[in-house]
This record gives sequence, C-alpha cells and structure tokens, in this order.
Amino acid sequence: MSGKYCRTPCVWGIHDIAEQRRDIVGTPSIRRGVIQMAKVSPFHSKLSGTEVYHDNNACAEGNNIESGNRVSGTGGLKKCSTCKDL
Repeated sequence: MSGKYCRTPCVWGIHDIAEQRRDIVGTPSIRRGVIQMAKVSPFHSKLSGTEVYHDNNACAEGNNIESGNRVSGTGGLKKCSTCKDL
C-alpha cells in the first residue's frame, strides 16, 4: 500500500488505523510505521501511596486509575517511567 501521509511504502493498513484515530486525537502521528499515542494533560491518583503522575494515554498504569480517583495536575510528583518512555 502506498503511503497516504508519507512518500514511501508503509505497513499494510497503518493509514487505515491512522484515519480511525483521527476522530479521537486529531491529526494522526506516524513514525516508523507506528502510530504514536497522544500526550494528555498531567494527572495522578488521589489515593495514598501515589508516587508518580501520568501524561500519556498509552500508559497502562495511568489508564488503570479509576475516574473517581483521578486528579488533574502533577501533584508535585515525579513523572511515570512508562510515560517518559512513550
């Protein structure tokens, strides 16, 4: 399949996925054939023992925080190592 957003042939179907994600995050971001997940506003858990904040919607730990326990901002905490790597 010829690249819809790039000039070189890409992995089959990658641009179809990008089109589907356009509704969710706006313009798709494609790098080396992988769709990059969106950064989001920093948030953390209000539960005791919380040591990190999150800012990427691809972070499994951040996604496991229930909405009732989610607080906007960094809370003065360090950034999650998974979010750093994404």
